[in-house]
Amino acid sequence: MLIFEPQNLTEDFSHIYSGDPALDKTGEDWQAAYDKAHETGDVKLLPLKEGEEPSVFWLRIPRGKLRRRIRDMATTMAETMPGGYAREIVAATLRRVDNAGLDGRKVDDELLDLLEIAKGDLIDELAYAVMRKINTDPLS
Repeated sequence: MLIFEPQNLTEDFSHIYSGDPALDKTGEDWQAAYDKAHETGDVKLLPLKEGEEPSVFWLRIPRGKLRRRIRDMATTMAETMPGGYAREIVAATLRRVDNAGLDGRKVDDELLDLLEIAKGDLIDELAYAVMRKINTDPLS
């Protein structure tokens, strides 16, 4: 059973990579459906291939000192090295990965290396999802 994004901003949230092979991208409106699924947390909106389940990346919404550190890092590095902060954000917020053959694996540099090698833009996309949560969180 696929669980999707909790609407409570104090909980972890899930993200499904836009390049996941389980996504059915044959329809003209697949991107709109994908975006809507992430906005609403309604997994039923995801355009999935029949019988396929995507990998689910569980990230935490950073609070307090970690939130401030991530914001500072993103601001500073955006000026000097665009995108250079993405790996650090993912390292600090990624909790687990489901349905990727990595279930139960500890989040460490080796796992992040595997994710970067497999899909170069995945780390950037996950970092962007965290930043979007920080920037839309009314408690920030």
